[in-house]
Amino acid sequence: MQELRLVAVSEDGTYLVLASAGRGTRFMLPVDDRLRAAVRGQFSRLGQYEIEVENPLRPKEIQARIRAGETAESIAQAAGIPIERVRWFESPVLQEREYMAQQAQLAPVRRPGETTPGPSLGELVTERIGTAQLESGEASWDSWKREDNTWQVKLSFRVMGEEHVAHWVYEPRRRSVTPYDEEAMRFSAVGDYDAPRPAASPGATVTPFAPRRPVARDTPSVPEAPLNSERPTAPPRASRTPITAERAHPVEDSVFNVTAPERRYRPDTAPTSGPAPQRSTAAPQRPARPEPSLPTASPAPSTPQQPRRKGRARRASVPSWDEIMFGSKKSD
Repeated sequence: MQELRLVAVSEDGTYLVLASAGRGTRFMLPVDDRLRAAVRGQFSRLGQYEIEVENPLRPKEIQARIRAGETAESIAQAAGIPIERVRWFESPVLQEREYMAQQAQLAPVRRPGETTPGPSLGELVTERIGTAQLESGEASWDSWKREDNTWQVKLSFRVMGEEHVAHWVYEPRRRSVTPYDEEAMRFSAVGDYDAPRPAASPGATVTPFAPRRPVARDTPSVPEAPLNSERPTAPPRASRTPITAERAHPVEDSVFNVTAPERRYRPDTAPTSGPAPQRSTAAPQRPARPEPSLPTASPAPSTPQQPRRKGRARRASVPSWDEIMFGSKKSD
């Protein structure tokens, strides 16, 4: 460490002239509070000055934080510096904030959803305060700068002894004001101003009036049928099959070789010996196996006659039509 000695003091007393031993090199030492505290032996104050050096805040930074809405007390406490140092730069910024609040009161209010500007903010607030009989003497304005270079305007007022706050956003370039919170929306609404009511005490219970409704009783829930559920089908009707030549004459002539006269066929007089179709008035049941469809238009082709098996007796002849009707054998 090089040793220095005091040579002289500047004419204005703002710095000291020091020189090194032997070489004659001169140095300048500014006279500040720390030097004065060290010369006077005030070492407690010297420690406070060391804190200031470790946490320096430039004047521009202090003013920027005050312009953003911070107070001198909060800045001094956060930076660990004397509050007097902050207040030295506070005054011009507070005047700027007051000026921007006045400019916002002259700007028209733009309500959400409207393109045309409305009345100015100052006229609107004056009208609302007079209508709602607010305590206008205790209303105060303030503003601070936001990060997007717009200004937030604050109105503090009292209603029945209770303090309320409303905020708007002021855009200097467009010279317009937009409501920011619910209280500002009530101020900017069209029509009469509904003054905020004081909050109810914690002990009081407020029951809103509502018409009583009958209590719904527990009823067994009936499951609803699905939309695509099948309805119960009615019993199938008897299928009517048109009588064709095959139906009227189920027995082939080639088998019995009997020539019947052209008369109306009556099922009640049919012989019991041969198989004959029976009609039933009841609904026919669905057969186990599907029956082949009978041709209706063209007659069925004749099938070749199968040879009779040997060893069996000859089939009895079928009685003629006269024998069936008159019961006697036709005379030769």
